Amino acid sequence: MISSIQQPISVNSTLSTLLSELGEECEKVVFLLSQLKLANLTDD
Repeated sequence: MISSIQQPISVNSTLSTLLSELGEECEKVVFLLSQLKLANLTDD
């Protein structure tokens, strides 16, 4: 279970950039997965 209390952690700028980019890519994947669940999809 993820705690509802989140404390910022100290990370260097490279790690911070990578984490930000990873978050963006994860959002894209979640969006694409949600598109696969649409009821009106066809084989085309």
